[in-house]
Amino acid sequence: MDSNLTWKHHIGYIRDKISKTCGILCKARHYLSTATLRTLYYTLVYPYLYYGNTIKANTYPTRLEPVIKLQKKVVRIITFSDFRRHSKPLFRN
Repeated sequence: MDSNLTWKHHIGYIRDKISKTCGILCKARHYLSTATLRTLYYTLVYPYLYYGNTIKANTYPTRLEPVIKLQKKVVRIITFSDFRRHSKPLFRN
């Protein structure tokens, strides 16, 4: 292992994938049920977030922040919530 090994490029890749999926869900939410949107979330977003999360957790929190914000955005899209609404109750539901 090298001292310059970072997760910067991998996290950028994940951020781009989730961002594209966010656009798809935003357009599809008007035609699909909430259950179907949730299934799409677990199919298209969840694997990118949780694959290797124990390893990625060792990086700087500022690098993970954009990915976390995108996850919150996706949950708000699925629930038709306002973009300023607190996300904790949305994740519980």
